[in-house]
This record gives sequence, structure tokens and C-alpha cells, in this order.
Amino acid sequence: MIAILYVSIAIIVLALVWLVIGVVQAVKAASSQMKTINETMERIQKKTDGLINESETLTQRLEVINDSVNRDMETIQELTNTLKGSKEAVGKYHIATRAVATETLHENQKLTKENEQVAQIRDIGDTVVDLYAKWKNRKQA
Repeated sequence: MIAILYVSIAIIVLALVWLVIGVVQAVKAASSQMKTINETMERIQKKTDGLINESETLTQRLEVINDSVNRDMETIQELTNTLKGSKEAVGKYHIATRAVATETLHENQKLTKENEQVAQIRDIGDTVVDLYAKWKNRKQA
């Protein structure tokens, strides 16, 4: 009878040892996965920072282009006021206006393209930030 008791205790001890070994292995596996996830999140954060910097650079370029367009518009207005009286001056004005209009059109096209790129970058950045926030919330939960 005592032998059965010792055998039962031995089986229970072996089962507990096996359980502890399994838990330790599971914790090790989870730890390596969390390390990988953290490294991935760090890379995502760096890329997000890069996108934000690029977005700021594009915004600054957009401001420069807007200033240039405004200066061109002021120049056109001054040119209009200067050339009102003369037929010959009107002909020259027409040629200059075409050139400025063409240049302004090209600049506006560039501006539109850069605005679209900024919007795309901001959308990507917002998406990445949202994913990071969701991941962080899920991690905390």
C-alpha cells in the first residue's frame, strides 16, 4: 500500500516537472517572438519618422512654389498696369503673358503632383501610426 503511495507521489512529481519544463519552453518561445515584434515595431517607427520628415520637406517646397506663383501673379499685375496704353506694348505683353502663364501652368502641375504625393505620404503615415496605436493597445490589453 505504501509502495502505491510512493509511486503515485513520484508520478505527480514527474508530471509537475514536465509541466514546468513545458511552461519554461513556452515562455522562451513567446519571449523570442516578442523580441521580433519589438524589432519590427522599431523599424516601422523609423520608417514613419522618415515619412514625416519627407512630408515636412514637401510641405516646405509647396510653400516655396506658392510664394513663387504669388510673385509671378504680382509681376503679371504690374505688367498689366504698365502696358495698358500702347499697341506695341500690348503685343509684347501678350507674348510675356503666354510665357508666364505656361510657366505658371507647369509650376501648378508640379504643385498638384507634389500635393498628391504629400497626401499619399500623410495617408501612409496615418495608417502606420494607426496600426502602431492598435498594436500598442492590443499589447496593453
